[in-house]
Amino acid sequence: MVLSTYFSGTGRPQISAIGSAIGLVATLAVGFSIIPLYGLVAAGITSSVTYLVIAAYLFNRFLKLSGAKKEEFYFRKSDYYFLKREILTVIKSQKQKGN
Repeated sequence: MVLSTYFSGTGRPQISAIGSAIGLVATLAVGFSIIPLYGLVAAGITSSVTYLVIAAYLFNRFLKLSGAKKEEFYFRKSDYYFLKREILTVIKSQKQKGN
């Protein structure tokens, strides 16, 4: 959603449209092949595959157009520690409110 909004907001809605078309193809290909066999669970898998395909396409287009490197988006050890510290801070403040 964020990347789709980014492309629309920067005057490139055609990139989002292409992503949606690729998603439609993925939905039809995966859906018709596994939904008849596995039913409702396969429908959920189909949706997940479709969103993954769209996200991968949009992310690749973003990297090419922005000049960013994919390594800039890797989760680092420092990110983990920051997230852990923030979660613990929220939990601690919630406990203090409860007392």
